[in-house]
Amino acid sequence: MTTSFDFHLWKIQTRKGRKTPYRVRWVVAGRQFGNSFVTMALAESFRAQLITAARKGEGFDTESGLPESMERTRRDVSF
Repeated sequence: MTTSFDFHLWKIQTRKGRKTPYRVRWVVAGRQFGNSFVTMALAESFRAQLITAARKGEGFDTESGLPESMERTRRDVSF
């Protein structure tokens, strides 16, 4: 897992007529990432998690675009 501190986040994009109309977009090391959500509250919550991780000084994975803390929980296997 390679990490980068080169992180930029855009405001939440609203796309009318879509099943998941709220989109959070960000860039890590020059590579764009995005996630779509059903409600604005979910999009805001996810965006806040990204901002919090950046403020804590966490590195962002260059493959998934997620901060180290979110990447660890994503990779954990539950039995």
